[in-house]
Amino acid sequence: MKRRMTRLAWWGAGFAILSLIGCVVIVWNASTELVSPARRALQDYHREWLDRPFEHGMTIKRFSALNGQAPCLLALPDAAAGLSKRGEKVRRQLQASGVELAPFGTVFGNIVLLHGRNGRKEDLLPVAERFCAVGFRCVIPDLPARGDSPLQRVRFGETNFEASFPGEVLKEAVSRFGFPSENSGLWGMSMGGAFLARAASQPDAPWKALVVVCSFDALDVVVRQKVASYAGVAAPLLTRVIAEICVVRGGVNLSTVRPAEWAAKVTTPVFIAHGEKDALITPSQGRRLYEAYGSSDKMWTVVIGGDHDRVLVTEHPLYAEMSAWYLKYLRPTK
Repeated sequence: MKRRMTRLAWWGAGFAILSLIGCVVIVWNASTELVSPARRALQDYHREWLDRPFEHGMTIKRFSALNGQAPCLLALPDAAAGLSKRGEKVRRQLQASGVELAPFGTVFGNIVLLHGRNGRKEDLLPVAERFCAVGFRCVIPDLPARGDSPLQRVRFGETNFEASFPGEVLKEAVSRFGFPSENSGLWGMSMGGAFLARAASQPDAPWKALVVVCSFDALDVVVRQKVASYAGVAAPLLTRVIAEICVVRGGVNLSTVRPAEWAAKVTTPVFIAHGEKDALITPSQGRRLYEAYGSSDKMWTVVIGGDHDRVLVTEHPLYAEMSAWYLKYLRPTK
């Protein structure tokens, strides 16, 4: 009996040690993903867009803003190249819904596009292709600690630098390429939606229309739900530890990233879309963000069949809806 009890004690101690190691691994990996995650490399399909933009009805120019801290792309409609198939489709959908369109190549205004947590600026070229097709130039920066950004930390829009980031990028693009700054809109997906909420809440924000896709109301809720998917009842405790480690490592303070609080200060017209099957950021979180916006003119759309990664590629005519929203507010009145 004594030998059996000793063996059980050793087994118990071993299990406890392994559990502790597992928790340490979870905490460290989670904090790394939030503070300074591994970056996605440039993909072959990105290079195809960059090398042959005319096949997508665009001209693409590279530039750097904010003293090199924001590598950017500028995408413009290319009338000489003609419409791409994606461009033709979104224009056809808009016309079918009664929206009048100017000839391809006409530019009404500007849209700054902000990618998600695992993204990079080149990911949004297919989005820019559709917006260029209906009359907008698109400015696409790498957000901090993503893509080719030299910055090593990201705070999800929390800092003053990140709050001013989209507006300053637009300002530099206007100065460099000499186009009008009036009639500018902001688009953000997931983490980009948090940057959008903070930027749009600034007193001098230049944005006349906003579009948010699959974003969240509070970052700590997203992290807790993610941790719960593999840590169960230990999720609340582990989330608190992850939050502390993030701060120690010079990264984001989870408790202060509250897009819903930022959104309450926003009065700009806002369109919010969320995937019905989004498991990372649930539709209920997206709905809370929508309800938090102080805008008197706002629209909520659920994308049937859409999840977090593929919300933009369902049968839902989302590009047409987003384009119609921008055309409503950014196209100069006759």
